[in-house]
Amino acid sequence: MFEHHRPVLEHILGKYRRAFHWISYRGDVTVAQPWLAIFCFVFHNNVVEIVTTYCYLGIIVNSAGTFKANNKYLHTKGLRALFGINQSLQQANASIPVKNKLFDACVKPILLYGSEIWGSFKSPKSSPIEAVHLKYCKQSLNVPKSSCNIAVMAELGRYPLRLEASLNAVKHYMRIRQNVPADSLSADALLC
Repeated sequence: MFEHHRPVLEHILGKYRRAFHWISYRGDVTVAQPWLAIFCFVFHNNVVEIVTTYCYLGIIVNSAGTFKANNKYLHTKGLRALFGINQSLQQANASIPVKNKLFDACVKPILLYGSEIWGSFKSPKSSPIEAVHLKYCKQSLNVPKSSCNIAVMAELGRYPLRLEASLNAVKHYMRIRQNVPADSLSADALLC
């Protein structure tokens, strides 16, 4: 299967070896399961631990490449910020445009944190991030939780946050694409 693309793969592996010359790996094959190769990565003579989730700059990445844990984390942080806004607005009789501005300034940046990375992935319709947005919309209009989501968002003139997350990801991709040399390892990673 890879025989047709052998020169391309050798070219990419050559770039990888030049860029990451400080990482080495050992592949050990177990006797009980010869088809399963266990790799041990070494960095400056220290073995690098292989983990299932990793938090890098506030974005939680799963070893399977999903962002479910990240979305749950942003959900809890967004709910906390929304609760703070609701507590401060409890006494004041703020208008809906003021509430929208407060949500957009305080909660929305928390919910969309790192969307340049995870925004390109397909999110389910019942996203935990979108649940916080819908909760805000229904609370600001004082309608029941069972109200139609689309009608509530249309009443406020708002769009789903996943659209803005996707737009952030596309803008980030275009920004990288314009600033990265075509023959670099980063450009090859973007093409994957």
